[in-house]
Amino acid sequence: DVVKNVLRFLIQDVNAANANRVYEAYLKKTGYQLELKQAEAVKTFASTRYGIQILCGGAGVGKTFTLNVILKMLEIQARLEKRDLEIKVFAPTGRAAKVASVATKRKAETVHRGLEYSPINGFTFNERNPIDADVVIIDEFSMMDVELTAHLFNAIPAECKVILIGDTKQLSSVGPGRVLKDLIESNLIPTVVLDVVKRQAEGSDIIANAN
Repeated sequence: DVVKNVLRFLIQDVNAANANRVYEAYLKKTGYQLELKQAEAVKTFASTRYGIQILCGGAGVGKTFTLNVILKMLEIQARLEKRDLEIKVFAPTGRAAKVASVATKRKAETVHRGLEYSPINGFTFNERNPIDADVVIIDEFSMMDVELTAHLFNAIPAECKVILIGDTKQLSSVGPGRVLKDLIESNLIPTVVLDVVKRQAEGSDIIANAN
């Protein structure tokens, strides 16, 4: 199911209109200066309306900042094209969902809650009853096992952008599978790995020791 859906997401990929113009105007307006890899991620991920992409990197490299710029650009493009844009943010655990909510200033839910899981009836949202979303973000994706990933991917509608956020050195899933690593190593999915630490002062040993 995971492979089938990844191929479905890739086939749905469509270039977004005005992406470069929106990118230049947004940076000029905000004064943001992006690192090389951050700029690559924003240009790559915001240049398509659909598809699946992966944003990776260790602690303090600016994954959330980069994601927020991408989402803002997607919102601007949708507004210019006079279309709605429903963004959903998921994470594998309650704690990760709370962190994602604070970081993105958007509502974030666990995958189970977002798909309305019931021990008796299973997942309410599935391939026959997809969630209502134009963009789906899954934070801390390294903790997603293959079974939960399959349920989530099944419930994602056609013509939807999927962005996976993770760190291959972070906690792995409790359940079976190393889905994030396998997807990256497939070389099928556009992937950007951020590698410049932004959170700590230059020369600080904190991130190096943490890694």
